[in-house]
Amino acid sequence: MSKQNVNAGWGTGVWALYGVFVVFVLALVVFASVQSMDLVEPDYYQKGQRYQQRIDRMNRAESLEKSPTILYERLQQQITVTFPASDAAVPGGTITLFRPSDAGKDVVVPIQTDERSRQYVSTASLARGLWRVKVEWRLGDADYYHENVVFVD
Repeated sequence: MSKQNVNAGWGTGVWALYGVFVVFVLALVVFASVQSMDLVEPDYYQKGQRYQQRIDRMNRAESLEKSPTILYERLQQQITVTFPASDAAVPGGTITLFRPSDAGKDVVVPIQTDERSRQYVSTASLARGLWRVKVEWRLGDADYYHENVVFVD
């Protein structure tokens, strides 16, 4: 074989590589164009307003002299939520135990505090792992929101 015959096919190889590249890019364009783009929900404006209301509630809770404390007590198998002492009526609202990994395990408990403004929530039936404790309450004519992360073991 001569040296000229060995190097004669390089142009064909370059065009074949270019053709494969073009087909690959076209395939990616077609694949990307048929994908579902659900980044925006149909009611995103209303959800945005609700989120803004939650931010306002959080800011109100932070502006209190004392915000509620959320404490996980492993030995008693309970979460204790202590509300700030107030002359106003006992807070009304809910405590939500939110499980990020499984929404089916979420627990919602109405707030019913004792004489020391404490609410106890049993963790005996909760799965081990990370939980978000979301407290929404009302004192007087103002709504408040406080959230904390608890690891139940």
